[in-house]
Amino acid sequence: MINRHPLPTLALATLAFGFPLASNAQGCSDAGVCTAGSLGHGPSEQAQWNLGLNYGVGEQGILYLDAELGVVLPWGDANRFDLRLPFRSIFGDLDNVSGLADVQATWIRNWSVVEGSELSSTLGIRIPTGDANGSSEAGMALPMPYQTTLGTVDLLLGASYRRNNWLMSAGYQQPLTSNRNGYLAENDSVSETPFPSTRNFERKGDVVARFGRQFGQDKDRWVFSASALGIYHLGLDRYESPEGEKIEIAGSDGLTLNLTGSVRRNFSESQALVLDLGFPLLVREVRPDGLTRGFVLGLRWRQSL
Repeated sequence: MINRHPLPTLALATLAFGFPLASNAQGCSDAGVCTAGSLGHGPSEQAQWNLGLNYGVGEQGILYLDAELGVVLPWGDANRFDLRLPFRSIFGDLDNVSGLADVQATWIRNWSVVEGSELSSTLGIRIPTGDANGSSEAGMALPMPYQTTLGTVDLLLGASYRRNNWLMSAGYQQPLTSNRNGYLAENDSVSETPFPSTRNFERKGDVVARFGRQFGQDKDRWVFSASALGIYHLGLDRYESPEGEKIEIAGSDGLTLNLTGSVRRNFSESQALVLDLGFPLLVREVRPDGLTRGFVLGLRWRQSL
């Protein structure tokens, strides 16, 4: 359900939890797999919850405020379950909307390797909270940048390897369904530059690769990290014309390259505050999925149980 008065709703959610809420800042074109499970700088091996708030700027000056509650639950010596429950508010010229964003659940498995290194695999699913077919107060179908959900069920796969504070990871995200978005550029008489048409949008998959380094040890008071993150969109996305024809969106495939970093302040062995930043260096020519961000800044509170 879309709420057209997002600020009061978000304020209530923030007060209810007692902290600002947040997810990992990842710059441009991350549909979810970039930080899934062990593919980011990794959830704790201990039971943990985290709360945070992300602020991002998208195309045509659209502002995004994302709130997220995350829970990490280990079982046994080698398995973890990571659940993320997000809430999104969007502010732009076409409308202001807010609502639950897509829920993401992953299973992380650690594999035995030599001392001082870690090999992990990730299997997950991204579950939509709607069909991405929200409309404005005037009744116009909104484009994907104004949707709080991608509207698709996505499969997430990946693996990561850590050694001596270095991280390498790779992942794959495949939409298993299309959404029911109704936006057609020819019907948009409001935007100065209409967005790409995304009626009954079919999004292609992504492969991602990350290479990064942590500066400092996990128990240090201050810990820094930085990484390069590449996202390759595997094909041309498609939309459906009013006549029912499937039309490919030229320029919607290709590479996005992001730089990401974080600063973590450990207050104890169980409590930490993390500042995340991400921004793109290289982007695809056309990004109809609504995932464009000029930058993302995030703040997270992390509490081990």
